[in-house]
Amino acid sequence: MEALGRGDLVTAMSKIRASAEQGDADAQALLGAMYVNGKGVTQDYKEAVKWYRKAA
Repeated sequence: MEALGRGDLVTAMSKIRASAEQGDADAQALLGAMYVNGKGVTQDYKEAVKWYRKAA
């Protein structure tokens, strides 16, 4: 969250993805939001839905 707050999207994305892949539902939802908004990644609604489903 610190990296995200200071605008370091590369570091934030790396850490969030690692947590999401290990099953952290909060990280999965955040990753989904990042894909919806195109923050740190190319906007991709299909990928966003994938992560939102995992978070659910």
